Amino acid sequence: MTTLDSVDVRNSGYGCRCISLRLREACQARRRVAFYQAADLVDQLVLAQAGGVLPARLVDLSRLDLLIIDELGYLSLDTKRSDLFFKVVSKLYERGSVILTTNRAFEDWARIFAGDTTIAGAILDRLLHHRHVTAINGPSYRNPDITGPLPLHDDRDEV
Repeated sequence: MTTLDSVDVRNSGYGCRCISLRLREACQARRRVAFYQAADLVDQLVLAQAGGVLPARLVDLSRLDLLIIDELGYLSLDTKRSDLFFKVVSKLYERGSVILTTNRAFEDWARIFAGDTTIAGAILDRLLHHRHVTAINGPSYRNPDITGPLPLHDDRDEV
């Protein structure tokens, strides 16, 4: 089976989640597909690890034809969640496809993964090997009166 990983890099409000949801609906008729918000996925993996069923849960995820992960980067992941996210990406690498939406540029991914540039690089290495990256810019779906693309970096002050 050929795998394809897709990473959608975009600002909020451009309809990427809607695209991912429609793709999920289309694929579910014939393929093993799952859709998760990134934070929900890793939270479920933390619970599976605490319950002693993480290996079985990772096997289940590795059997998917397509895993859609939405909103990576809105919330930063602690070290445990970063490690679990890496395990999911590693299990699917060259076995299943991944569609991932994020509002963070690749150079900012260490900030998502507890500041760990090594794990961010390892995740990106696997995701970008068989990749199709789509950067979506345009008017916001929720705020069409905002003109021009918003910057893809985070300008918030660090605390």
